Amino acid sequence: GHQSVAEVRIKRRATGKNAGRSQGNALVIFHCAEDARRVASDGLPPLRGRDLAIQLDTVTRAVFDTASGESTGVLRCKGCMTVCCQLMDLYLVEGVRLPGPGYAPHTNTAYYCTCSVKDARGCLFEEHPQHRNFMVAMCEQCRADLGNVQVTSMCMEGDWSIQLGEMAMCFKCQNVYLELPDCHEELLDVKKWSLLYSALGGGDCRMSTVTMQMVAPKLRSALSSNVVSDNSNRTMRLVPRSRPGGRSASPHT
Repeated sequence: GHQSVAEVRIKRRATGKNAGRSQGNALVIFHCAEDARRVASDGLPPLRGRDLAIQLDTVTRAVFDTASGESTGVLRCKGCMTVCCQLMDLYLVEGVRLPGPGYAPHTNTAYYCTCSVKDARGCLFEEHPQHRNFMVAMCEQCRADLGNVQVTSMCMEGDWSIQLGEMAMCFKCQNVYLELPDCHEELLDVKKWSLLYSALGGGDCRMSTVTMQMVAPKLRSALSSNVVSDNSNRTMRLVPRSRPGGRSASPHT
């Protein structure tokens, strides 16, 4: 009877004498996260005499788990959670792929998560072993390879040289997490910058304008193995900021 429900998926047993019967759980997809939270808060009446347990999935829960007063996002090193850059100073840009591994002259588009070198934080810069016009950026805490410093005009078109300077810091997606402005309990892990650029669909952007409200519809991050997952964590996924056995990152680091 909820008009805001977009789809209901029921996971059923695949084998055995009870094949085809429900496993006792379902994924209900709403048109917006607020409707899902309202149902989870108000609850539902018993179904055939049995009480229903309702849980928000990871993505929806993360949208509302924002700590008060925290309105800025940051880029963090995966290795030690050190802040590498404020999202206000970071941009997602379509540019030109430089010659090297994976270079194809007819499909030479590349995507960069980039900032001015002066805005990069917690980085040590060293000479690049293969490119004299590059520098390697290492995390000063754990020595992880965070990316390269490159000549802006060689990899980005337009007026990015004016915006960022002659040299730009380009971060490697495999070694960083995005902590979005409206979600500090979950970190966004992206396999490729091109996938995030395509998912957002708005062209070049300042990363502080990207929110969990925007990203959530692109994710199918399950709360448990009982929930259907379309993404399978292959392109973008959420990672808890505090992980068992790992370091807990503070939003004020």
